[in-house]
Amino acid sequence: MTTNTMLARLTQPYGSFPEILSAWAEIQPDKLALLDEKGSVTWAELDQLTARLAARLVETGLERGQSVAILGTSCINYAVVFLAAVRAGGVAAPLTTSASPEQLAGMAKDSGARHLFIDTAKADELGAAFLPELEHVPLEDVGSWMAPAGTDAPAFKPDPKDAFNIIYSSGTTGIPKGDRSFASNAVAAICHDRCLLSGGGAGGSFARQHAALFQHDHGRVPTAAVGRRDRAHHGQV
Repeated sequence: MTTNTMLARLTQPYGSFPEILSAWAEIQPDKLALLDEKGSVTWAELDQLTARLAARLVETGLERGQSVAILGTSCINYAVVFLAAVRAGGVAAPLTTSASPEQLAGMAKDSGARHLFIDTAKADELGAAFLPELEHVPLEDVGSWMAPAGTDAPAFKPDPKDAFNIIYSSGTTGIPKGDRSFASNAVAAICHDRCLLSGGGAGGSFARQHAALFQHDHGRVPTAAVGRRDRAHHGQV
């Protein structure tokens, strides 16, 4: 596998994100992929982490097209959960941190999630009685929850009609309704961007990367897929 082979994928109408991620882990395993204020991960580490978490999600009951709810602030583990959900054939469902407990419960119910990845600060704020029917996993403790090192990701071949993300609007007084994003809708936004096929890692902090990485570019996406946005747009760490 070479960089030229990866760039040749641009001639194809769609490409599988997990395949592209794994390919870069082979081509440039030690190059920076994601960065936040607490640390960083390489392409090889990102590939392994998402594979292990995807396997654990399937092992604990995640079905194709089912949502994985995420509630917390931006960090590397947030990225790993989002990508692993899609890699497992699920749908990433980030919940709005500023929403009320009633709104959050409504969003989780609307999403159909069975897993909730939540950071400690938000868990403490909401209390132990919040959504007890979901399996809660602390975002800070994702590493100990995922499958053992060396576990392969579950087999999943995305389809252009597969949803990969549910976006919940903020600023409403009622229960926000989720807007499902499908891979086939992402063409224009992604093709104007720097792409995963270029092998670029996170150019700015994960918080600044969040919207670009997670609102458009997952699942079976156009082959000009997820990657570094122009630093002029997002600044430096």
